[in-house]
Amino acid sequence: MARTMQPHISMRNRFRRIGSAGFSLVEMLIVVVIIGLVMLFAFPRAGAVYDKAMLRGARTAITNMYLTARNTARTTNKVAVLRQLNDQIWVEVNNSPGTTKTVTHQPLSLAEEYKVTITSGEDSLKIDQRGMLQQSGRQFKYVFTRNGYADSVMINGYGRILR
Repeated sequence: MARTMQPHISMRNRFRRIGSAGFSLVEMLIVVVIIGLVMLFAFPRAGAVYDKAMLRGARTAITNMYLTARNTARTTNKVAVLRQLNDQIWVEVNNSPGTTKTVTHQPLSLAEEYKVTITSGEDSLKIDQRGMLQQSGRQFKYVFTRNGYADSVMINGYGRILR
């Protein structure tokens, strides 16, 4: 004769001991310790990655502002100036002599946007109507830092971005 199983008792419940449901305190502590160790090694590395990403963002922002100044000089057929003062960068257009300068774009605050500090660089780069720097023959370098990391943008006298 064949053995039959009762339909209301499953295989799982047949082999389980009474009172063994859930996790023990030791198992939970082991999981918490493993998660803590992973965070101990991963968190400082995540902070460094974030700092480097903010520096790359600032480098891109400075490059874009320079390209904006260059494009403004070429389209308006006037000398454009990329100005830098206290971690702020903006673009001005020199009108005819004796008149005021026109700020063409909203100033970008690198300290607010990217939490970086400009440590060295020219206070102004004059870009002529051809898109070249008026101070040709030199290289200009903007260096900026964040939490011990540094990055830079280099522009040569012909208006080319090197880094």
